[in-house]
Amino acid sequence: MSPLVRDPGVVALARTVDPEENPVVGVAEYLRRRGLAADNPDAVHLLQRLLELPQRQCRGRVSVERAASLLYTSRRTLGRQCQKAGLPPPCHILAFGRVLKTFRFLQASGLSVPKASTATGWPDPFSFSNTMHRLTGVRPSTGRIRGLLYLAEAWLQREVEVGGAEIRAPRPPHCPSCGSQIRPEPGG
Repeated sequence: MSPLVRDPGVVALARTVDPEENPVVGVAEYLRRRGLAADNPDAVHLLQRLLELPQRQCRGRVSVERAASLLYTSRRTLGRQCQKAGLPPPCHILAFGRVLKTFRFLQASGLSVPKASTATGWPDPFSFSNTMHRLTGVRPSTGRIRGLLYLAEAWLQREVEVGGAEIRAPRPPHCPSCGSQIRPEPGG
């Protein structure tokens, strides 16, 4: 996957997720499998909805107030839901969703960074490049080479560093009827 990730398990995981068909779902699934809101389907759905909002807006800009309104909740409640689920703050998710939109356009179109950023609503290419670097630690030219999941991993690691997100190990499977943990059979 990249020099950013040295864990062979994460590299193997990245190979199982295909973000090309539906990039937002692919990125949300990758983040879930990495342990972001791993045990909470509602949190994964919330993450996916917040990442999708900038994709649907013409210029990609969605305020937290607007996102809360579109999700039929208040700004404060939305922030609490994200915090309770171990997700980054809504403004971080929306900003990453906007970067994701431009990044996808950049990869698909083959345009230069200045043309792709202005076409997706950024006031200038420096705003896009600086925002992407602030959120992920990666510049657009490097991200274009590395790919979408590299960008998602970089964002996740940056959010964990600044304390905006928690990575939790996914809960082992449990029996739906009795709730006991399902253990794999030895040798199988």
